[in-house]
Amino acid sequence: MKHISYSELKIWSECPFKHKLIYIDKIRPFKGNEFTAFGKALHELCEYEIAGILDDPEDFFDLAFERELESISLEENKLITEMRTQAKNIIPEITPLPLKRCLENMKYFLWKKNYMKILKKLI
Repeated sequence: MKHISYSELKIWSECPFKHKLIYIDKIRPFKGNEFTAFGKALHELCEYEIAGILDDPEDFFDLAFERELESISLEENKLITEMRTQAKNIIPEITPLPLKRCLENMKYFLWKKNYMKILKKLI
């Protein structure tokens, strides 16, 4: 009888089809690449920028990108170096936008609130 590990049993209990793909069909789960690491780092940058807790967006991106690359065991290569350069061009374009949209939404909300007060006085 074949030995079944705890991990295999756990995966089977979560999803028998996932168990089939991993243990019978031998399909390995997607682990990521340079592109997914880049996207995840930019996404994380946007999340923290919207929250307003970033001092240096470029430094934050570099750390997040490095962490993602380490999680998939990738070392620096020409493509990754080019991605870092691209990020330096992209970051100034994306970081002010969430704040600008937030301010625009606040202005609209305040305008609407004042408009409703005036409307109520007239009615």
